[in-house]
Amino acid sequence: MRLRGLGILAADACAGAGLEVPELSEAQQQAVNLAFFRGMSQREIAERIGASPSMVSRVIKNLVAGGY
Repeated sequence: MRLRGLGILAADACAGAGLEVPELSEAQQQAVNLAFFRGMSQREIAERIGASPSMVSRVIKNLVAGGY
């Protein structure tokens, strides 16, 4: 996973707290960015990145639940 800007700070904060930083594919990174920073719906994200709505839902659900 290529981190930039605030991503580096977040990864450092997680590492400092003893938390694992998940490895995300490019599609997963895009889904997270579009959901949390652009406010797009799961359907909009799926259309934008060429993934199924269920994949987008699963990625977001797993990240929120700490499953990654």
